[in-house]
Amino acid sequence: MAKHGIRGASVANILTGNDFAGWSLCIGAGASLPLFPTWQDLVQELLTSGPNALSSADADYLRQSFPPEALIRASQELLGADDGAYRSYLTQILYANIQKQAERLWPTVAKCLMARVPGNALASEWKDFRNFIRLHTTTSSDLAAVILDGLGSDHAPNCILTFNAEPLLFAALNAEAVKRFRLYNPMPTDSDSENGPGVIDRVEGSTSWSKRGRIPFYFCHGFLPINHPPVTAGTTPAATFDSKMVFSESDYLNLANNVLSWQSSVFTRAAMSDRILFVGLSLTDPNMRRWLAWIHGQRLKEIKARNPTVRESTQHIWLQRTSGNPAIERWTEALVAHLGIRIVWIDNWSEAGPTLRQMLNL
Repeated sequence: MAKHGIRGASVANILTGNDFAGWSLCIGAGASLPLFPTWQDLVQELLTSGPNALSSADADYLRQSFPPEALIRASQELLGADDGAYRSYLTQILYANIQKQAERLWPTVAKCLMARVPGNALASEWKDFRNFIRLHTTTSSDLAAVILDGLGSDHAPNCILTFNAEPLLFAALNAEAVKRFRLYNPMPTDSDSENGPGVIDRVEGSTSWSKRGRIPFYFCHGFLPINHPPVTAGTTPAATFDSKMVFSESDYLNLANNVLSWQSSVFTRAAMSDRILFVGLSLTDPNMRRWLAWIHGQRLKEIKARNPTVRESTQHIWLQRTSGNPAIERWTEALVAHLGIRIVWIDNWSEAGPTLRQMLNL
């Protein structure tokens, strides 16, 4: 039977036990609201805009009938766009709201979002970026503060994984690092953007890696850079990086059929050895569920081989906002039990940072 969710003080130390090699964070689009859309909101915008725009009612009907990746592929077909042109189109939609909210501050916000290390922007720009983020959402800023509180100890995550294509938490971590450690020495305009002081590394594929002593931040479905020329001297080539994206149904099917893919290797390694904290995800991604179900099934077999009386065991944690409906919450707990996941319920996303702090006993 699925374990009941955890609330309140019961979450204390839940990520600091000795049962696992440590913990990792898997961050979803929900943690970037309202500055960035969720996947469903992104698909809704694709369906209701462009030359083949649908009414909201018709778009809702299609979203209920087909998965997001199929609708994204259909959108590209109807636009008649090649992969490069369609990535540019997706980028415009993905960054539209944050650009609108930033107004005249957008060049600075864009520069900080694209920065690989703090030295890619000035200290004053990072300060403006931090203030802008906190004005619209506290989730990313609060999580970044707690993560950096754990640096240099067993409380730091082994890695951060995301299936988002936007870098809000990554940028929030860089901004927090500038505030705390003064890692803001401007880089020469011809410098390698990955060099220079930093606490995290953006990893986008099998040929990129994290430096010793930094937290690897894996973009498992690729990264959509802003279609934006360098704002000032010092902005790096990262803004034009043409990364491999996993958006459409074809991308998902190719990934599902490749058991040795980079994404599968990165995610399964973390899921097997660490306790993963999921924040801002719907946990409906078919590949993620397949990987988790397989790992949990193997783990449970080994546990039962040693102790046949064990009926259930959970390894990972899903931070989820309560619905206020006990019946729906109980069904939700059951929907992830076979994935080895137990839910920690919170009332709103402003509690994400403080709750993580409790989990780490910081």
